[in-house]
Amino acid sequence: MPELWPLRSSLPWDDDVWFSLVDIFHDLAARPRARFFHSWNACGWHYSDFAVAPGQRLYGWRMNNLLARAGFSYRLADSGEDVGRLAAVTDDGRTGLVERLVADHPDIAADPVAHSVSLFRRRGATFEDKRSSVVALAGVLEARRSLLKRELLSTDEGALFALANNFALRHQNDRQRDEYSEEFLDWIFWLYAATVELTDRLLGRESH
Repeated sequence: MPELWPLRSSLPWDDDVWFSLVDIFHDLAARPRARFFHSWNACGWHYSDFAVAPGQRLYGWRMNNLLARAGFSYRLADSGEDVGRLAAVTDDGRTGLVERLVADHPDIAADPVAHSVSLFRRRGATFEDKRSSVVALAGVLEARRSLLKRELLSTDEGALFALANNFALRHQNDRQRDEYSEEFLDWIFWLYAATVELTDRLLGRESH
């Protein structure tokens, strides 16, 4: 963004500029661990020994409070692949679901669940972002299909994969149903996310 700095009131303060600055300032935040007072010429306090992690946590906490008070549907993610980036939030129940998924799948470099959550909740997520997110979760459930067959009623496991295979998600051919809107993708994401959490619990039960 040319001529963005120094910040001034004459800038075009649209949402994209403002939200981008929120992201950028998270990366730049650091909290000083030492200071000394310089009295000459009313100079004031000087700060040093800056710690990045505490500064970013404090910045995220204060910024998220401001975003909530202002009524925005974004919060700075504090975990997952998109940590430190504005992520879309919904109601407490669904927000709790994705937070548990991120906590249970911490390998952000290799885990498709963590990547799926990041794609879905990113600021400005497109239709293709959300479709890719759903496909990633479908792949996780495919790998756990034998578990689902054992635990679900006879036709329920097949119904889960009928959604992914017949509705222009995993496959692209003339037999796919592609007339559905983005709201459909939102619904299928939450269904699959909840099912991934269910299988996480079932796997945990089996391991004990």
